[in-house]
Formats: sequence, structure tokens, C-alpha cells
Amino acid sequence: MANHPALNRRGFLARGSAASVALASASTGLATASAFAPAPPQFPAMDPAAQACMRSFCAADFAVGQFFSVGPAGQAAALRLVSIETSGAAQERPAAARSEPFSLVFVAMDQRALASQTHEFQGTDGQRFAAFASAVGAAAHPHGQHYEVVFG
Repeated sequence: MANHPALNRRGFLARGSAASVALASASTGLATASAFAPAPPQFPAMDPAAQACMRSFCAADFAVGQFFSVGPAGQAAALRLVSIETSGAAQERPAAARSEPFSLVFVAMDQRALASQTHEFQGTDGQRFAAFASAVGAAAHPHGQHYEVVFG
């Protein structure tokens, strides 16, 4: 048994050293590769007033058919609220969270495309809020592009 190259001390040390070198170089390669990986995106935190405003809304604050202008004056897109959807999951939410998660679906009244980002919404009744809106459905929808805002 001592004559078998894999079982004697010299064979064990040689194979163990080679394995250690291979493992060290592989982990160095991984560390180098991860050093060049792109950093995850960082999103700016909402100020406390905006957070409080977002938490204060509920589905009853909106009505299907309401019109909103979205974006800066002079470049604002016109949206009409076409759907209000509630999840009905209020019992499963922590006490500090919104009691009624809901989403709003809007249809664009003109051809201006909105990027998926936070936009300033202003209702015809003066209601103002900033919320993240994203396009949903096909861009070539016969009734205009649809956008969704989720209050969760």
C-alpha cells in the first residue's frame, strides 16, 4: 500500500499542492471577475413628505374617468384613469404598511410616450402626487398606451 503513488506521503503532498494552487487561482479569477461586474442600480430615497403622501392615498381617493396631466408643464401627457384594482389582501399586511394595496391603470389620451419612471401626476381636481408609472400591454393598443401605478 505504501508503494501506491496516490497513497504515499509524497503523492498526497504533490496532489494536495496542485489542488490548492488550482483552487486559489480559480477563486482569484472569480474575485477579479466580480470586481468588474456592474454595480446594482441605486435609487434615490423618497423624502419623508412624499412617503407620507403615498401612504395616505387609498383606492377611494380616485374615480374611473378622472383625467391627469403627467410631466412638466408644456410637455405634460394627458392620461385618463380607466381601472382601479384592489388586492383584497389587507389582513396579510404589517400594521405599518398601507391597509389596502391597489393599482391604477391609465390610458394615454395622446401619443406622448412615458418612460417607466417616477412622474408627477396632477388631477383636474388639483390632486397632486409623484408615483412610478410603467407601460403595460401592447404599445399599439387601439385605445392608446396603458400605464400602471401601484400603491402597495
